[in-house]
Amino acid sequence: MLQRKDVTIQIQEKSVLQNISLAFEKGKNYCILGKNGSGKSSLALTTMGHPSYEISEGDITIDGQSIKDTSPDERAKL
Repeated sequence: MLQRKDVTIQIQEKSVLQNISLAFEKGKNYCILGKNGSGKSSLALTTMGHPSYEISEGDITIDGQSIKDTSPDERAKL
């Protein structure tokens, strides 16, 4: 299961998303909808470990293991 727990995302010290919590179960399909500029891409880029996006609060876990400090290639293998 992929979980985001109270995640706050910053880009160059500017907060772009605050206190986002989501959980995704394995084997299911999900769709995130929203207006332009609502943070969909920021959430995805942060999950994948883009270096410009920083998790200032909260955590992202896969099967209970934090991926906050792992590199993008390590995240892809989980």
